[in-house]
Amino acid sequence: MDVRLFALRVLYSAPNWALMSRLLLFVAVFLAVQQLMLWRSRDLTPEQAAARTHGRWALGAVLAAWGVLTVVGYQGAATRHGHFAAAQSAPVRVTYGDPAHAPVIQVFTAPGCGPCKSLEGRLKAVIAQGYAVQYIPSSLGDNDWDAINAAMCEPDRRAGFERLFGMGFTVPAAPAPLCISGVTDNEAVLRKLAGQLVFPTVIMPDGFLVIGAPSDARLRSYLGAAAPLPAAKAGGQAL
Repeated sequence: MDVRLFALRVLYSAPNWALMSRLLLFVAVFLAVQQLMLWRSRDLTPEQAAARTHGRWALGAVLAAWGVLTVVGYQGAATRHGHFAAAQSAPVRVTYGDPAHAPVIQVFTAPGCGPCKSLEGRLKAVIAQGYAVQYIPSSLGDNDWDAINAAMCEPDRRAGFERLFGMGFTVPAAPAPLCISGVTDNEAVLRKLAGQLVFPTVIMPDGFLVIGAPSDARLRSYLGAAAPLPAAKAGGQAL
């Protein structure tokens, strides 16, 4: 197993799991330091002696709990494969780059999503390097589905996507939909993946699920470890 990739998957796991994991590690470090100080002391009060004895058990319990969280929160191969397949089932998407010959990053996004706009800027450089990005549009609420559907029904779907999703936090009234694009079905896929509607939700090329917008450092470090491009790979198509 790639130790670096394992560490990145543990570090970048779901926010709730990561918070609890770090809390347990903090407690473990505190108990370890306390034990070290007690073991170095020659004259201990009865209370300190008891603390030294009980502290060993407490430290073991905390480390065991951290281990359990690591196993539960770690996205193994089967889990990652399920994430990737589920995201691929979203019926409507807008693609940049060449998904047939490049690692594919799938991103659930919505009009008016500030973190999505921030991530989009980072993904432009990633696309230019040779990765493919597939945006899977959805909605922050129920008021802009007509606008999203109309954009996805345009003859040039990419142009409609760029115009609508480049409008910042304001979604204007949409004309009557020209067709039924099926874009509303994307929402059910996102709920299945993330358990809630949270934007952006990112599925890395190996199926690793990231809730929220990864920083540039996290994005590049994970891609470099999980889906590195060949040295000769160049080009791409920026949004």
